[in-house]
Amino acid sequence: MTADDAARHCGITRTSMYRYFNLERDPKAEHVAVTAHTTGADPKWLLLGEASKKMRSDDYERLFSAFGMAKAAYEEFEAAYAVAKDQTKIAQETRDKIRDAGRRLDELGGIEAMSAAVYAMFPGDEYRTYSAGSHLNQLWSGIGDWLA
Repeated sequence: MTADDAARHCGITRTSMYRYFNLERDPKAEHVAVTAHTTGADPKWLLLGEASKKMRSDDYERLFSAFGMAKAAYEEFEAAYAVAKDQTKIAQETRDKIRDAGRRLDELGGIEAMSAAVYAMFPGDEYRTYSAGSHLNQLWSGIGDWLA
């Protein structure tokens, strides 16, 4: 496929395509999506030059297990926090469970998996989601790319 063909497939100008190829400009998300769809190319490869890791079924099992672990640990923390009203007064064992779950999520999918877990814990309950994010922001600080 020529650069002109690629530009035509993506619905952009030839000049824009050359700017992308010459790393003068980052492509818009919709152009990457169209290119990936049209060519079957890996979007991560298109943007970064490296292939995405293909998940196997046991990867999904480990990810769901880590999510379940994180949710259960956070619910234990949440119940203790309702009484203590101070994160530092909650048993170290409870806080360690949350950090362990965060580390597992980080190993499986980095900050994206950790963030997704926070948003998936309490769908439809914005208050609990915000509260979980606030607490986990502190508890997971320093795990992978997660910084408070």
